[in-house]
Amino acid sequence: MKEFNAFLKALQDKEKAKRDKRRQFDPAERIYRFQTLVSNFFDTLETEWFRDSVAEGLMTIEREQISICEDSLGRYNTEKCRLIMGAEKIEFVPIGTVLLGTDGRIDMVYKRNEVMFVHVGEKVKRASDIMNVLKKIMPSKDLGEKVWKYTPKVTRSHYMTANSQSVKSLIMDLIKAKK
Repeated sequence: MKEFNAFLKALQDKEKAKRDKRRQFDPAERIYRFQTLVSNFFDTLETEWFRDSVAEGLMTIEREQISICEDSLGRYNTEKCRLIMGAEKIEFVPIGTVLLGTDGRIDMVYKRNEVMFVHVGEKVKRASDIMNVLKKIMPSKDLGEKVWKYTPKVTRSHYMTANSQSVKSLIMDLIKAKK
């Protein structure tokens, strides 16, 4: 019965490792990291991607403090960002950090259309890539450095890298579709 006791010991060790990992979870650190990611993303929108449009008076960018409540983190503050282009308004609204395989999510909202932005490895092409890491089929380091990617919230089928050109095209497509 040594085999059975070894089995039980392995189960016990596995449970202890899970408890230890949970103890290492630092909500304050996770909140700070997400707030920083959100702020940096909005800074990129304002000072890089849309700088010329703002300078030419074609767009205004506003930021506003909001409160988010997540089960594992509690309530905390961050900011949302609003792009104003004449009568058209698009908001980037942080959703939170608890989305498997990501560092966080921001939704871009225009009227009733939503596009989900997630902070994931640069090699992530679809949600199944994240699931393969979580199932340990593929090491997370294989996904590359973390970047912002987006996918239509309805389909969530394919992730595209967020950059100046892709986000501007996305905004034009959303506004044209609603006209």
